[in-house]
Amino acid sequence: MTAAHVIGLIAKYHASGVVIDTNLMLLLVIGTHDAERIPTFKRTIKYSKSDYTLVLDLISRFARRVTTPNILTEVDNLSRQTTEDEHASISVSMSRILDSLVEIYMPSETVVGTPIHARVGLSDAHIITLADQHLVLTDDFPLSNRLESAGRDVINLNHLRL
Repeated sequence: MTAAHVIGLIAKYHASGVVIDTNLMLLLVIGTHDAERIPTFKRTIKYSKSDYTLVLDLISRFARRVTTPNILTEVDNLSRQTTEDEHASISVSMSRILDSLVEIYMPSETVVGTPIHARVGLSDAHIITLADQHLVLTDDFPLSNRLESAGRDVINLNHLRL
């Protein structure tokens, strides 16, 4: 993915916004809590502090940062796999991030009724539905491949790493 392509996607979706997938939303929550925890927390160990900075920089270029209740529930559950004394601080970090998000709700019954649900599950099916109007930011190869195959725009973090 070239820099010019990324710049074009940012321009195209600046106003409508970017959907941040679960893993990268978790990276934002843990990094906001304590960037030093990124390489030591089991769910973010595959990321670096520079990945956190890259995601922050990228999403700051959009007027809207989009999420779903399903993504937030997954992030909340995963972020609680830390020590109990970190939960309060992580909760504050999540609250801070929520202030900058637009949460789009779609009834689970509607999402489950989509043809893609059986193959990808609730969260990804909702993300795929949102990809009709929003750019998707993920590091999930199966999800990004599905989106690209369907002609939807997606940025895979793995393609941006140096």
